[in-house]
Amino acid sequence: MTELEVLIQEIYEIRQLNWLNYNEQEQETLNEKFMTFKHDAENAISMVTELNELERIINFEQEKFFMPIDTMFKVHQKRIELSPKQLQSYEQFAHYLLWYGPDWEIKATQILKCVEIKDFNQAQHFSKGITYETNGKL
Repeated sequence: MTELEVLIQEIYEIRQLNWLNYNEQEQETLNEKFMTFKHDAENAISMVTELNELERIINFEQEKFFMPIDTMFKVHQKRIELSPKQLQSYEQFAHYLLWYGPDWEIKATQILKCVEIKDFNQAQHFSKGITYETNGKL
């Protein structure tokens, strides 16, 4: 398991906890741990050079649905960076966007239209520009 995969596993384990079983202080500690793992995972994502590592994370997320949305955006965007001409990378990212509501429907459609006409440069441009802001809490 790579360093990134270990961090992803830690995020998964924290997400599986029943937070109602913890008092406020324990919840705050868990949130701090979670945010540290998330931050470290996002730093590790930027350093990935192996496409397979990102694909394993995407598959794990598709199976469990637990990752923070903004972190998965970074995983998909890095995958596209590493394989800018791979159709499946764009399609999976566009479908991921569509799973999480209408906020990204226009961007997802733009990506899919670009890929359909094989304009990978524009598809990559649209993909890079997608962001998601969080409030710093789990």
